[in-house]
Amino acid sequence: MSYSSRCCFLFIVLVPVLLLSCTDKKTEEAIQLEKALIFAGDNRVELEKVLYHYNQCVADSLKYKAAHFLIRNMPDYYSYYSPENDSIKDLYQAVAQKKMSEDVAIEVAQKKFVPFLERNQKVIYDSHVITASYLIRNIDHAFGMWEKQPWGKYIKFEDFCEYILPYRVAFEPLSEWRETYAEAAEQILDSLFIGSDVLQAYKLINENIIMKPDWFFTIRTSSVGLFDMSAEYMWNNRIGNCWNRTYFTTYLLRSIGIPCGVDYLKQAPKSATNHCWSFIVDTTGLTCDFEGGDHRMPIRDRFVTFYELKGKIYRKMFASQKLQLEEVNQEKGIPFSLSDKHEKDVSGEYFPNERIAVRCENIPKRTNIAYLCLFNNSEWIPVDWAEIKDDTARFEHMDWRNIVYLVGYYKEGRIIPAAPPILTTEMAKHTISARPNMQKKNKMRLERKYTEAPIIIFLRDLLLDGRFQGSNSPDFKNTIDMHVITQRPPGSYLTVKLDTVYKFRYVRFLARDGIRSDISEVEFYSPSDSVNPLKGIPMGNPPVDGDNSHRMEMAFDGDPLTCYASANLNNAWVGLDFGKKTEINKIRFAPRGDDNSVREGDEYELKYLSMDGWVSLGRQTARTYFLEFSGGPDKALYLLSNLTRGREERPFTYENDTQVWW
Repeated sequence: MSYSSRCCFLFIVLVPVLLLSCTDKKTEEAIQLEKALIFAGDNRVELEKVLYHYNQCVADSLKYKAAHFLIRNMPDYYSYYSPENDSIKDLYQAVAQKKMSEDVAIEVAQKKFVPFLERNQKVIYDSHVITASYLIRNIDHAFGMWEKQPWGKYIKFEDFCEYILPYRVAFEPLSEWRETYAEAAEQILDSLFIGSDVLQAYKLINENIIMKPDWFFTIRTSSVGLFDMSAEYMWNNRIGNCWNRTYFTTYLLRSIGIPCGVDYLKQAPKSATNHCWSFIVDTTGLTCDFEGGDHRMPIRDRFVTFYELKGKIYRKMFASQKLQLEEVNQEKGIPFSLSDKHEKDVSGEYFPNERIAVRCENIPKRTNIAYLCLFNNSEWIPVDWAEIKDDTARFEHMDWRNIVYLVGYYKEGRIIPAAPPILTTEMAKHTISARPNMQKKNKMRLERKYTEAPIIIFLRDLLLDGRFQGSNSPDFKNTIDMHVITQRPPGSYLTVKLDTVYKFRYVRFLARDGIRSDISEVEFYSPSDSVNPLKGIPMGNPPVDGDNSHRMEMAFDGDPLTCYASANLNNAWVGLDFGKKTEINKIRFAPRGDDNSVREGDEYELKYLSMDGWVSLGRQTARTYFLEFSGGPDKALYLLSNLTRGREERPFTYENDTQVWW
């Protein structure tokens, strides 16, 4: 866009706006700006410098509006600082550079820094510390890219303000990032890119920057208080979870004027987690979603992240959004999960046609709002709301693919059911009400408390045709098979009582040919002690890739969450040297897994969901790898909790003698 045409554009578009702003009646935005300047306190002068800087020339009128946009929305943004946080970042820098394992970094952080983190942590508001020069550089660079790029002419000013202009994405520490990111991205585009297709530009940037060098993906940073990291830190250390990588992608694309942002789940439908990904606004105004660092390209008219269940989807917005819930709610207080003023429900872009009407029961006095909730492994989390009209709540734009929802009321910080749980079925495009049938009772055999992922079943199958062998020779000549695994083992420990009392010095687990010896726990017992497994010196093949976390000792450490994995694909084994011939009459073993299968010796409680909340059906201590309960109502939604250990648990129904997970 030439200077003369730009000035003409500004005169036509902005003069009415500027005249309106001069009237006596203050606009809502003007009031918001004044509040922001007051909130800035002593730093108000820095913000006023920015407004003054862009108010001197008509040609800068659009930049003045952009500065106005940033400053009036600034009071809600801040970052955290503590000396301990800096030390933890140094540890993770060593992890990213492969100078330290993440296990060691976490151990050091939790001993030396985490105990003091919260006590020494300070909240630093942008409005109190940001400088005029920082904001001006940010605005000038963003405008420069907008005007320079061939796709810039297709970007509306409103989209520019939300998806290119912001100097931050979330609550990361402030840093100078635009020039560093832009320089790297422009080197790629200058040599490889032709045209104005932002999706093609992203493809080149993704292949040449985001995917190189390899991102050290980890979800464990939050365990040591490391959440949002600065753009500068992430440029130098490609490390973190889906949020960090999505923020990194956002910095990179915004630095060269590609409108983009962050879409996310408040609550994943079938786990305790949340998740986020990126989107681009293309030259036609379409939103195209993608995962930065993934080989899959964003595709117009198709959502590439759609394979994951989503429930409800929200978008991070820099501008403060009106909380309509606060305006219509007749009761005091709203759920924390729906209190963010800087998000927008964009589920309609993903699920334009899905909607549901729910008849509400036992409506409390003065209650006019019902909430659509997802389960987070321990409680129901509101992800949407609707006004109750004629005893009915109508929800729109929701994922409809085999998800359990609960519609409830929010009372004193908790959710009370307003209707039986709703089970959505993708194939039939209808819902099933999980209303307990107290007239028909089930006898249930339960083996797990949490969804069994396909990888867990695969790991169990790896043990098929595996052999527990004994010998009195260290090279296992003249071996005898004590037990052969002929059917898929359970996900937890399995005890095998041998028909014969064997006497060996050397014992081992030998995997079938063509696969690694991959097992979590192996225990051998003598007739004289049925409680404590025999001790010996571990022996076997070296671990895969020399990985210390999968060494031989892990098969005998009593922890089902650790495992041994061999480097060998043939004659792959792990075993023990007892030091002398020893009698053996029992073997106990566990496949690799997630420790969510029923575990012998642990105490469990089974509950079902009624209109009054969860109702206990009793407690049991497991005697083997499964539990048996009687008296559970048919058609109910159940929850099995391990009272001894663990946190993961998912609701299930019981159908055709099988747990069906939701």
